[in-house]
Amino acid sequence: MSGYYYPHQGQPSRMSYTQPTGYQAPPMVPHWPGQLFRFDGSAGDFFWMRVKATLLVILTLGLGYPWAISMWFRWRCEHTILGGRRLRFTGTGGELFGTWIIWWVLMFLTFGIYIFWVIPQMERWGLEHQVYA
Repeated sequence: MSGYYYPHQGQPSRMSYTQPTGYQAPPMVPHWPGQLFRFDGSAGDFFWMRVKATLLVILTLGLGYPWAISMWFRWRCEHTILGGRRLRFTGTGGELFGTWIIWWVLMFLTFGIYIFWVIPQMERWGLEHQVYA
């Protein structure tokens, strides 16, 4: 008997479930002081960060985009609190610049199709440069 109620099997009308043999409950989430997760960024902070990033990209004719991406990741980390501790972003636009040029060349050569690889790689780069401070 599986422990599940199947009406066509003539079992009781009340649904019941029993744990399978050898079942182990998943581990409990560790106790964190305070809230587990909190984000304290405001619309005003976000707006001004985006204005600065946009101006940077416009004034550098797009070459400042890696620094704008770094500003975005840094802002997001500075306002994220996990287990009572803030995340910290350690990446810089300078680190991303060489990779960004390579991505642009590949996107140009593939008529933009490479963007489907760039976005996940950029997210991976951002996550690899986050530190649990």
